[in-house]
Order: sequence, then structure tokens, then C-alpha cells
Amino acid sequence: MASAQISDLSDPVFEHILSFLPTNQAITTCLLSKRWRHLRLSLSSLDFDDFNFHNLHSFLQYVDTVMSMRDHSEILRKFYLILRSARGNVPRMKINTWINTSVNSRVEHVEIYDKTLNKFNIEIPSCIFNCNSIRILKLNGVKVTTPSFIHLPSLEVLHLSNVIFPNIQGVYNLLCGCPLLQDLSLKYCSAILIDGRSIVPIKEGSLRNLVSAHVYRYPFTLEERLTNLVLADVYRYPFTLRSLSNVTALRIDMVGYYILFLNIAVRLFVPLVFTI
Repeated sequence: MASAQISDLSDPVFEHILSFLPTNQAITTCLLSKRWRHLRLSLSSLDFDDFNFHNLHSFLQYVDTVMSMRDHSEILRKFYLILRSARGNVPRMKINTWINTSVNSRVEHVEIYDKTLNKFNIEIPSCIFNCNSIRILKLNGVKVTTPSFIHLPSLEVLHLSNVIFPNIQGVYNLLCGCPLLQDLSLKYCSAILIDGRSIVPIKEGSLRNLVSAHVYRYPFTLEERLTNLVLADVYRYPFTLRSLSNVTALRIDMVGYYILFLNIAVRLFVPLVFTI
């Protein structure tokens, strides 16, 4: 009786149910019935986790197969990739292909995490930073190659943790390229110095000097672009707090900057949570 009721569901409703399942389970479910088999080609949510794979090769083969068989004319609601094992590095070309395919499928939600011991093996290609469809972008433990001009007109949520940028200008350009941004989390990120000789944590206040020297080429200021920002959770924010003055909830981890930030915070008139 229950099976008959499920089979009576329309394709859109059944696809919505499948979106809550891990990708491998969603595909297996589609194969249970001839009526559902075509739905495996238009799954709206793809999540890839290497945890349950015996080796890197089998994981890469699985992701390649799923990505290649999907109907890319269908909108991709979510692309989720997490690496946990230390069995080898995923080739950069593979990452680029998967992300490019997602962007071409008008992806709306992207999450990429590198949880391996040797982080920063994943380098995010620049194409993702000029995608009109992305609403949510979450990156952790990766490097990014940001183009000189970034355009993310639909992005509302940006969460970055342990992300390496080519330089401090890349961080600035990214924030300037998100005019609809509402939710920002920026923690433990780093920027490579212009001469490429060393990596400097963004949390260091001295990077403000680098900002003034390199952002003049960008046509917008952060104050002009982040007017829709509602939530911000930042770790020693490298830019002026005036750009966060529109938020209704602001959390700043500011160990070592108590007096400076407290004086500024009083003028912001927003609730602050100080992590010590």
C-alpha cells in the first residue's frame, strides 16, 4: 500500500524527496522503479564524501560518473564536496571540471571542504566567482584563485574558514562583488603577500596598509556594496568596521584589540559578541 502511494507521487515531489538523501542513496532509489530511473539524470542535489571509499581512484571514478551522466540543462540546487582521507590529492583538473560543470548547471548552493591533514590541496577555480546563480557559498581548507573583477549578483551567504587568497585585494574584491550579501562568516583566512614570499594571516592589523595600497582599482567600496548585510561573524576583520555598520547581529573575535574595537563598536549600535 505504501509503495503504491509513493509511486503516485509526481516527479517534482519525488525529486524533492530525493534531494534530502545522500547522492548514492538517491541514485539507488531511482533504480528501484522503471518510472523513476530517468530522475537519476536530473538530481537537484549532489553530495560527494570520500569517507566510505576504499581508495582515491574509486572516489574519483564515482564522482566523474555521476557528474557526467547528469542532465546539465536541469538546475543544480546544491553541490557538496568534502575530502577527509589522506589517500592522495585530488587532481586539480578534476576539481576544475566538477566545479565548471556545476556552474554550467546554474548551481545555487556550493560547499567545498578539505578536512584532510594536509589542507589547501584544493584550489578553487576563478569561474565560480563570476557565477550569476550562486546564492550560498561555503569554503573550508582551500585555496582560491580570485579574478581581478568578481561578480556574484545572487550571493546571499558567504562562509569562509581556513581559506588562502592570492593577496588581500582578493578578499576585498570578493566582498565587493557580492551586492546582495546578507550573511558573512570570515575566519582564519590568509593572504599571500604581493611578492609571494610568505603567507600573512588576515587577522594581523598590519594588512590594513596592504588594503589601501591595492584596492583603489576596484570601482566600489565595501560600504557601498555591503548594504544588505544582516549577519557577520568575523575573526579580526581586516577592513574598516564601517563596512559592517548595517548588520543587526555582529560577532567579532578580537583578542588583542580590545580598546580599539570597543571604541568603534560603541558607534555601530549593534549587538557584539566578543570571543576571548
